Amino acid sequence: WYASPGPHQRKDALKLFLKGIGMGTADIIPGVSGGTVAFITGIYGQLLNAISSIDLQLILKLLKGRFREALIGIHLRFLLVLVSGIVLAVISTARVMHHLLNSYPVWTWSLFFGLITGSILILARSLENLKQGLTGLLFGTLIAYWVTGMIPVETPQTLWFLFLSGLVAICAMILPGLSGAFILLILGKYAYITSVLRDPFSMDHLQIILVFMLGCVAGILAFSRVLRFA
Repeated sequence: WYASPGPHQRKDALKLFLKGIGMGTADIIPGVSGGTVAFITGIYGQLLNAISSIDLQLILKLLKGRFREALIGIHLRFLLVLVSGIVLAVISTARVMHHLLNSYPVWTWSLFFGLITGSILILARSLENLKQGLTGLLFGTLIAYWVTGMIPVETPQTLWFLFLSGLVAICAMILPGLSGAFILLILGKYAYITSVLRDPFSMDHLQIILVFMLGCVAGILAFSRVLRFA
């Protein structure tokens, strides 16, 4: 544990925990990216390294009982502190989002639209070639319209689709500038997942959360390697 990469002092652990809270809060709000928060706070590279350290070699070490060697390679200290903050923020913010969607749907969806529009404007300011950027915006808008048109208003509540939703959403969440919550909106699963996260320890919800999290784990392990070598 002590040899595992990560914060060794309480002050550093608290800072990392707060960064996790920031990421979790961003991940649950459509139009805001948890990956962007990680990038801004300077832990994005370390996060990718920590996630991509979980591989077949690590599993083999655990099966052979080489726990100390496995812990050193897995960045366990870093991941536990960060993920604790993310989980706390996601569960807390999900309750708020569920209440807002049910009590103030028009205002809440208007807020989401504003956040997404604001993200576009922020990205536009960083473009060196505005003409190419506008072309990309138009092309991306057409693709988004085509994708959303393909997806029905009500998507299935089956376990395989929940797994797929988790897999796709988590890939968006670790990309700076892309909102995983917005992907869940497109897939028609945002309101459903936030309602489930309101009471995560309910027996009826545990299977749903487990399948969704398995999709997230599969997606993040695969996609983090792509980003690491990109």
